[in-house]
Amino acid sequence: MRFLIVPFVLLALFVSESLLAQPSGDGTTIYPERLYPGDNIVTVSNARGLDRIRGTASSNTKVTVPAISGCPTRIDLHIFVGDATTKEAANLIIYDCDGAFTSRKIEAENWEIRHEFTGDVTVGDSTCVHCEIRTTDSKKVDSIVVDDPRFTVKMPPGRSPWTAVENDFRYDVCYRPTRAERFNTEIVLHIRRAQPNGGLTTYIIRKPLTASSVNPPPPPVRVIVPVDTLPPLEDPTTFRNIVMPTSESVGKGRTFAGTYDLAGVLAGYGVTDRLTLIGGGAFVPAAISRFTLGTIGGKYEIPVGGELSTAVGFQYGYSSTRESDISVSAPYAVISLGDRRRRISVAAGYSWKHHNASGLEFDRNAYILAVGGDITLRRGLKLAVETYVVESSGLAPVVASVRWFGEHYAFDAGLGVDLNGLGGVHGTGGLTGEIEHFSVAPLLSFIWRW
Repeated sequence: MRFLIVPFVLLALFVSESLLAQPSGDGTTIYPERLYPGDNIVTVSNARGLDRIRGTASSNTKVTVPAISGCPTRIDLHIFVGDATTKEAANLIIYDCDGAFTSRKIEAENWEIRHEFTGDVTVGDSTCVHCEIRTTDSKKVDSIVVDDPRFTVKMPPGRSPWTAVENDFRYDVCYRPTRAERFNTEIVLHIRRAQPNGGLTTYIIRKPLTASSVNPPPPPVRVIVPVDTLPPLEDPTTFRNIVMPTSESVGKGRTFAGTYDLAGVLAGYGVTDRLTLIGGGAFVPAAISRFTLGTIGGKYEIPVGGELSTAVGFQYGYSSTRESDISVSAPYAVISLGDRRRRISVAAGYSWKHHNASGLEFDRNAYILAVGGDITLRRGLKLAVETYVVESSGLAPVVASVRWFGEHYAFDAGLGVDLNGLGGVHGTGGLTGEIEHFSVAPLLSFIWRW
């Protein structure tokens, strides 16, 4: 029976102590009701007298309670708030001399502080950083200063104190460097306390400010350019000599299209910086002299070094006349030396030609050798020459051309002459030429590259 009484006694003591410890809070006042960054003096008052005060605080806040004796009706606490950007608060448990107590929480103002940067300012120039005060309630601004002679602060119109409401309070901090440097300083804002106490009427907010300056660039070198000097101009069609190819590619994503002697057309496209696809054809109506020609192929550039480069290619052609139909397959290689102002090229290939003449079919294969070169005479004007050797043809053709060119086009006018006087050569866009019977032939071509 005695063991059953003990738990009931402990329970009764716990209940009675809980009833005695119920907070009343009657008659206790605290001023100010808001903490500010830095030092705060908080006055706690109770007409029944203050027995003791216990204080706890967040990590960046410290509460100092003086010794209490004799049940005073008023006590000043010292509370220091060390960080204006975190949500700081102090918690107080206040016991009066009648044995009642109350709990109070005092929260600090919470600021959003932005780090300001001037950026790189040239020595001798100046810049102004546009700043603002962001707040959810009204604040009085006594002054804003930067303790450095290189800075000036431009406040809004009016006199101190200025009123900041929400984020409409804007001010400028202007920086004028005297030497190249980079350093950190502070913008110091003096704000009035809405509830001053203990002689504390303002508090301070410090904003970090980074300033950076650089020396001005050296003055530009003045170059006197003659009025009649024009920018450089290069032939845009240096992927060919006149008809024969050079080792140069047309370039990735670049395209060319042109016409030879009005009846023939040729076009190409740069698949990569080295690979060019080439195709074209010619057509002469039957009323004049029935002739149809088509060709397709490609060329791949192989750089060697310096002004020397090579290329390999393949061209397939098909021609049809009243007399015969001919198909030609011609692989070839080119070596070029020079640049776009002057260049010499040597091309060698072999053609497999299949003839179908009035039902009679036969093959006539031949090697082909071509040599050509060009040189720029003056801006926009070039001279080009080339000659061919076609196996068992008995021909010695030479083609010369004068070329006028701009940034995207080239126009050639020239003549093809057989030095043996036996015939001529009709070009089909590379090393797939077919022998015709004329000793002198004019050559006109226009090529556009984009």
